[in-house]
Amino acid sequence: MQSKALRPFILLPTVLAISVAAGLAQAASTASPNAPNVKPAWLGPIIAKSYDGVTDDLLTAGLGAAGLASAVAPPVSSPPTAGELRKLVIYANYRALIDTSPNGGYRS
Repeated sequence: MQSKALRPFILLPTVLAISVAAGLAQAASTASPNAPNVKPAWLGPIIAKSYDGVTDDLLTAGLGAAGLASAVAPPVSSPPTAGELRKLVIYANYRALIDTSPNGGYRS
């Protein structure tokens, strides 16, 4: 059993190591502030997607409250598109976290 008097001396190397690592990370991130950010070659093309907020919104993926409460998952084609997968993931996550049954308190 260690005495309470020795505890600061045991924690001191850990605290010093963390602060040195944080200082090195800060120095590395600010080494050349004028250098542009370069996309890695392995990343591939960057694709931007916008949502209109009516037929496809960020919160429900266009399913709405009734679609999220539906017992049937949204249909997907074969192979599924990125939008269909997004809609299916949002549906599955809602169903995993919220009881959408009539007596579950959803939409009350």
